[in-house]
Amino acid sequence: MDISEIIKGYNKIAKDYDKLAIGDSYRAFSKLAKLGLEIYHKKKAQVLDLACGTGLSSIEFFKKNFEIIGIDISQQMLNQAQKYPYKKLIRQNIERPLKVKDNYFDIVTLTGAMEFVSRPFNLFTEIKKKMKNDGIFLLTVPKKYPKGSFLREKLHRHSYSKEEIRKIFDKAKLKIIKFKQIFGYYKQIKGKKEKSYFYCYILKKII
Repeated sequence: MDISEIIKGYNKIAKDYDKLAIGDSYRAFSKLAKLGLEIYHKKKAQVLDLACGTGLSSIEFFKKNFEIIGIDISQQMLNQAQKYPYKKLIRQNIERPLKVKDNYFDIVTLTGAMEFVSRPFNLFTEIKKKMKNDGIFLLTVPKKYPKGSFLREKLHRHSYSKEEIRKIFDKAKLKIIKFKQIFGYYKQIKGKKEKSYFYCYILKKII
């Protein structure tokens, strides 16, 4: 998808995004965070919430009183995220050099956005720069859409087999420490529902 179309689309639905997401049975934001918290047991954390949207992806981290910086490409989505106590909200394309400190974050999370990422290896390399050496990277990856699906053929969203995404992890020197497949969301297409599934990964740097 074209970046301008992504911005336009999310700006348009920002005010109703949470309601629409819940209506589509979207729960990946809480499931991924809880999966990460099964591993991360420290009382404090610096969190980088990439493609943070309206803030759903950090709700579990706010409950822990972690300090969180959110980044999103849509200003209207960021305006909605202001209802949460983010330390800072930054508007930028996450496929550009990230405007945050290097070697600073205990947790980096990217939920429900890999379908729009055109250069995942470059993004993962940039994320590694921002993580502490013992930090964790929480990620959802859309499971390969079937041939003929609307998401694949009409919306042209990216999706991956386990083998395809693992090759990118290996190249980026990221180690899988936890994995789970979950239901992603329903997409209403002319009165029919298309299902999407996510692979949830918890990753660490290979040093």
